[in-house]
Amino acid sequence: MRRKKQGASLIMVTIVFMFLSTVSFAMLSMVLGNYKARISESNRVENLYASDSGLDVAYNIIGKTFDGATKYGYYKVLTLKDGANTGPNNDKYQDINTDIKDLNDRITHLENQKKASKDDSNVDLSDFDKKIGALKLLIKEDEALQQVLINEEFKRAFKNFIEKTNSSNAAENIPYDQLEGLIQNHSYVDMSNVNDTNIDGAKKVLNVEFGINGSVADVAPTLEPTISFNSRSSTIIGIHASVDGHKETVEVEVAPEKEYYDISVDSTFYSGKLNGNEDDTTNERHLQANFKLTVPEFKDIYYKESSGDIEEYLATKDRALTVKGNMNLNEADDFTVVKGEVYVEGTTPASVSVDGTIQPGINVSNRSYEKYNGGIMVYNSKGVHFNNDVVTRNTLNLRSGADVTIDTNLYGSNIYIGGSKYDPNKLDNGLNDSATGAKLGVGQVVIDNDLGVKATGSIITINDFFGINDKTIKDTTVDRTKSSSSIIVNSDDNSSSININKSLYIMGTAHINTNETDNDDRYKYQTGESIAVKGNYMAYAVPMNEAEEFAYYNPLQLLDDSKVEDKVSYKANHFTNYWNSETSKNPAHYPNTGGIHLLGILDKDGKVDTEKIREYIHTVGALVYEVNGEKKVLGLDSQSSYGPDLELPGGTVYEKQRTFASKVYKFNQSATKYYDYDKTILTDFSSLVDTSKISYSGYTLLDQSNKGEYAIFNGDKNKKIEIMTSDDNTNKITNDGGNIVIKVRKDTKTLNAVIVSAGNVSIESDDININ
Repeated sequence: MRRKKQGASLIMVTIVFMFLSTVSFAMLSMVLGNYKARISESNRVENLYASDSGLDVAYNIIGKTFDGATKYGYYKVLTLKDGANTGPNNDKYQDINTDIKDLNDRITHLENQKKASKDDSNVDLSDFDKKIGALKLLIKEDEALQQVLINEEFKRAFKNFIEKTNSSNAAENIPYDQLEGLIQNHSYVDMSNVNDTNIDGAKKVLNVEFGINGSVADVAPTLEPTISFNSRSSTIIGIHASVDGHKETVEVEVAPEKEYYDISVDSTFYSGKLNGNEDDTTNERHLQANFKLTVPEFKDIYYKESSGDIEEYLATKDRALTVKGNMNLNEADDFTVVKGEVYVEGTTPASVSVDGTIQPGINVSNRSYEKYNGGIMVYNSKGVHFNNDVVTRNTLNLRSGADVTIDTNLYGSNIYIGGSKYDPNKLDNGLNDSATGAKLGVGQVVIDNDLGVKATGSIITINDFFGINDKTIKDTTVDRTKSSSSIIVNSDDNSSSININKSLYIMGTAHINTNETDNDDRYKYQTGESIAVKGNYMAYAVPMNEAEEFAYYNPLQLLDDSKVEDKVSYKANHFTNYWNSETSKNPAHYPNTGGIHLLGILDKDGKVDTEKIREYIHTVGALVYEVNGEKKVLGLDSQSSYGPDLELPGGTVYEKQRTFASKVYKFNQSATKYYDYDKTILTDFSSLVDTSKISYSGYTLLDQSNKGEYAIFNGDKNKKIEIMTSDDNTNKITNDGGNIVIKVRKDTKTLNAVIVSAGNVSIESDDININ
């Protein structure tokens, strides 16, 4: 009998176990991949049906109505303060005003008595102080109740705008088409021209276009909303007499904070009629969506805190500068904003002639650079320093000789390092020229379009870069060149450098300036590059295999992308394959890297670390960069760190899009991604600060007059604020030729001020610090 070898069973068990483990891991991987695919497909189908059914339009109408209701509530509050309100809170508010005036008169009388008795040893002056102190407490009590009345009036008006309720005053004109009718009629109330003088009369209802795709649905969906209001019981608060002569009782019914509307919208639509038969309902679909609309508190929408005669609004809270127009820094060395954000909405000229002078109906000479007009412009200014966030709805433009440092974050549409001499009389003069000697340093950049560079001898240093606008744009009405994030280098040499010290997230790709004569940016040629450098697009003019076809994009013959499903990925791979092939044939034939240096992917020895590429680089397209003098192409196959989970709730890009919407579109209010970030709900500057009510004013704060602190308001969009140093050691605020001129004292060169302007702001001198 042959003896069985020891250990044979163990070997067999090990082999079987390894086989089962391999099969199990393969099955788990397949299940996980299938799960992700199903989630992605579910989201795609959900978005498709929401679009076809009109439920996304219903959501947009709800958002527009919310904005309109807040504006209506705000103007009703203004009429309450002015005594012109016809609602149930007006008499109570005016009674409290009368009481405050009476209390102030009594305080003045006691102060005069105290002053007259100061030399009388028989009079205890502390008795006057006690009585005055008690009266001041009652004034604070009155003012607190006034704030309650303001909040209740705001909420009352808000609810009337959403769904008509009874008014205690029959003469009050409760407004407009209510939300239910607006959804049914596919429309919304336009409040852009409404103010406190015509709020109950100015009415403009605009229709919402569905943009129906004829191959999917032939008629607009039928939307039937059901709206119900949810609230707990109200409470009664009041003030009571505690000093002779004070009002005995003023009571206010206070609604609970958590009031909301449940809105259920049923949609009936067709997913396509069979054989074009109008009577055929075979493909009729029914879809329902539920929305929740919360009634806001006044302080959450229109923050206000009184300090003397100054009002602090949400649009100006925690900000040093709030500018509705553009802000230009021209020869303003060492300009510093020490404390507070800078917010510049920016305005892009509707039309500018070839030589830069404003003429209606004429486009700028080069439409590729038109989007960089407006926002913050810095020219020939060294040592410009922002200690806190800089926010603009347009562009941060650094021209020749600009040197800017932002310690924290920049949020905006674009960064553009380009343009030469600045001439305020020609808005586009030099914008298309190359900048020289510009320098920008930023902690974190979050933009929803491009970082564009057309410069020589310039240095851009960024710790973390987020280009957060998605490549997947299907709406043909959208200018795609302004809606797909990328880094674009249009310089003729590599004397400039762009240093990304750590993370790089780019959700879009660049476009080639084709079809210039068509005057339509929607049809510019989209490339496969998230970082695009001038000259490298020659790759799209060369076939990599016999199957590829080409088409004419005036004035170029380029790879035809109409026959591939994922155009960007296909072009990215084509681009990578072309340059890898070229460099293998001729090591000297490298693509132009444009001075791009990705420093975050280097290890301690200065060599590229593959793991750091996956950790720090997240782009949807190919890119080029340079490291230690070696030029490289990074294709999709070598950057597997990008995934759709980045753009899902909780993902890094998703959260940056939400933060961007909050900072840029919502004045730091909380924001959602899908609608606020897509500008569906855009908080208007004038809805937070009524610039039509602001005339020129420059005055010291009542309780800070010895500290040189100012509040400067400009409500005229045609007036400019100019800031410069004075010839002596005094601060001066004057009108000069219709503009507001602020001269800062020569010795300190420091301006302690809140500045709010509906027009442009221009810094014209060196060494100015704004607190």
